[in-house]
Amino acid sequence: MWGLFATDIKLALEEHEQHRLCKSSTYLNCHFRVKWLYKTYVADVPPYKGQIPEYPEWFETFVMQWLNENDDVSLEFLHGAYDRDKKDGFRKNTEHSNFSSSVVDVFTQLTQCFEVLQKLECQNPAIWNRYMKRFAKTVVKVLTAYADLLKRDFHKIVKDEKQVCVFLMVPIMFVIGLIICRRVL
Repeated sequence: MWGLFATDIKLALEEHEQHRLCKSSTYLNCHFRVKWLYKTYVADVPPYKGQIPEYPEWFETFVMQWLNENDDVSLEFLHGAYDRDKKDGFRKNTEHSNFSSSVVDVFTQLTQCFEVLQKLECQNPAIWNRYMKRFAKTVVKVLTAYADLLKRDFHKIVKDEKQVCVFLMVPIMFVIGLIICRRVL
């Protein structure tokens, strides 16, 4: 039965790849459902037991589409969080945090995106590497955009020591993020 289902869904997704009949999030949801079906009913059945499943290949284009769209979403999120921080005077997020709300918000958003990728549980190392390489590009874009915003506004807050301390934590996070992304790329 899995063979028949696999053939049907693979052909359907090939058609969808050409016409993009749904949103990328719909394809991701379908991916999760196929993953659940495979893990629940197929993964332990010979001849599939111990094999790398084929279904991640069928969804790769749609996951990449979602990652591409995530660039725009992440950058919009960044600008909104940064503008809110700017309006609030770049205060620390909490008493125990050295970061402003925008730093926390941006890293939370990127972490959530990464968690979605992890939940796909892609067992194909080549596909997983492509996902990570694409996600790393998103992180670099967001961190670079954040650094550009900081550079643009630094001269306005340089006189306020508390703001500058919070403000300067971002380059540290930026460098850490770039080091992580460079290792992936």
